[in-house]
Amino acid sequence: MGRGLMKAGTCGKKIKIEVDPAIGRPKERVESARFSSQVGVVARDVLPVVRKLKEIDVQNALDPCIDHMQIHLDVNMDQPGVRQCVIDRLKNSSRQQRYRLHVHYKKFGNVREAKRNKPASVNDQQQWEILCDHFNSPEFQHQSEANSNNRKKMQAKHVTGRTPFTIIQNEISLKNGECDMIELYKFTHENVRGTWSSDVAKKNWEQMNELRDLYAAEGVEKSEQEIVTEVIGCGNGYIKGLGYGPKPPGKHSQLQQELEETRAELGVSKTEAATYKSTVNAMNEQLKQQAAQIAKLMAYMEGSSSKNKDQEQQTNRNEANQDDKQEGDGQGNEQKEDEQGNEQEDDEKDEDEDHDLSASDYSDDPTM
Repeated sequence: MGRGLMKAGTCGKKIKIEVDPAIGRPKERVESARFSSQVGVVARDVLPVVRKLKEIDVQNALDPCIDHMQIHLDVNMDQPGVRQCVIDRLKNSSRQQRYRLHVHYKKFGNVREAKRNKPASVNDQQQWEILCDHFNSPEFQHQSEANSNNRKKMQAKHVTGRTPFTIIQNEISLKNGECDMIELYKFTHENVRGTWSSDVAKKNWEQMNELRDLYAAEGVEKSEQEIVTEVIGCGNGYIKGLGYGPKPPGKHSQLQQELEETRAELGVSKTEAATYKSTVNAMNEQLKQQAAQIAKLMAYMEGSSSKNKDQEQQTNRNEANQDDKQEGDGQGNEQKEDEQGNEQEDDEKDEDEDHDLSASDYSDDPTM
């Protein structure tokens, strides 16, 4: 179905998928099947095969897978928590792929023969050889044996086949109203004839109901999910007996959701910061233009002021020259008047001398 889905996605518009972050996948059966199929294709063709999940680099390995998925699917990645759900599904698909490769590895008698028979799903021979060495390591063989023993000890098997529990829960809710975790546990461990898959499963369900009644009588607020987790426990990120989807209450999931919300807020902040930066750049450009215009105006004003100052200085020099000329003319006139006055005084003196001389002449004459 995965290959057909990829071809369908390239022929027309992308298929819209609504992932519910509360359950980690779409609620609707067909959407969930398409989503799981595409996750499997991307995990097989794009995600590198690693020995352990912690070796998967989110930025260099998982982010390209998410981008590849969105070529064919229109997933609501902008909703907080959805991106982490997609990453979890990719990791789960990687784990399943590694299990299938281990099954292929065990077909051969020794690690050397297994290395010579690389499966078609692995593109790189060196990567396959590294994986074979990992399968042959004492650490992996010890963990594999422990997992097999734990699987054999499972006494409360479900009866719903490959259908995800979250899809079953959604269909029950649509038909009969809200379906809590305790009701879901019964529906997935009791067949249509009313027969439980095991006595342990029936005992677990009865204990869940007893705890719910006890907490209600004591006034203690406990959700059905918390009660189910208390009875059957939880694994690494899932509730035992309820498979992938329902998450055990814990601080990690809350922190993860807060992280997704923070990322969304940072995305908005980055957009706003880019807008502010653009506005500031535009304002700075306007200020530069205004500064250039002011400098040009100041230069013009300084030039005009210098010109006016030169004209004023020239006028002052002209006026000073005019005053000097007038003063010189006045001094010349006064000197001329003085000279004329002196000449008149000389004339008058000469006349007095002549008069005195004449009088002297008369006094010396005996006949007078």
